[in-house]
Amino acid sequence: MDMSSRAQRTMLQQAAGEGRATDNFMGHLTKGEIVIPVELQTPELLSELAEVFSESGGDIDEFTVGSQKNKINPKTGQPEFFWTALATLAVGALAVNESRKARRQAQRQADAARKQAAEEAAAVQQQLEAQADAQRQQAEIARQRAEEESARFAAEKAKLEEEAKKRQEELEAAQREMGERESARLRASRRSGRRSLLSQARLSPELGLGGTGTALSPTAQTAQMM
Repeated sequence: MDMSSRAQRTMLQQAAGEGRATDNFMGHLTKGEIVIPVELQTPELLSELAEVFSESGGDIDEFTVGSQKNKINPKTGQPEFFWTALATLAVGALAVNESRKARRQAQRQADAARKQAAEEAAAVQQQLEAQADAQRQQAEIARQRAEEESARFAAEKAKLEEEAKKRQEELEAAQREMGERESARLRASRRSGRRSLLSQARLSPELGLGGTGTALSPTAQTAQMM
C-alpha cells in the first residue's frame, strides 16, 4: 500500500467520524440502494430480508453495516455493498418476489376460507339456536295445552261425579220413598183385609161365629193374626 492510499484511508476514517447523529461509518454504495435505519429493523422485517437474501444466494450479514462479513474495498479500506452476481440477483429477486406473492395469495385464500368457514359455522349455529328456540316454544305451548286439557278433564270428571252422586242420592231417596209408600200401602191393605174378614166372620154363620163364645174358624183366625 503506497503513501497516497494510506493517507486516503486515514482521511476517510476521519470523515466517517464527522457523520451526524449516529452515523459513524462510510462505505461504497450504489444509487438506488435502500438503507434501513436500525430503528425500523423489526424482527419480522429482518426475517423477511434474511429470507430474501438466502433465496437469492446471498448472506444478509454481508450487507449489514459493521459486520465482519462486509466486503472491503482494497484501495479505500471502506466497506462496499455491491451484489457479486447481478444475474443471480435478478433471477433470485424475481423468484423471491413470485414466492412471496404466492405465499401471500395462499395466506389470503386461507384467511378467506377460514373467514367463510367461520361465517358458515356461525350461520349454522344461529339456525340451530333458532330451531331449538322454536322447539322449546312449541314444547312449552304443548305443555300448557296439556295442562289446560288435564285441568278441564279433571273439572269435567269432578262435575260428572258430583252429578252422578246427586242422581244416586235422588234415586236412593226416591227408592226409600217408594219403599215407604209400598210398605204403608201393604200395612193399610193388611189392616183393611183383617177388618173385612172380621166383619164377615161376625156377620156370616158360615164362618163359625154362631154365637157368643164360639171359637173362630181357621180362616178367621188367620185373618185376625194378620
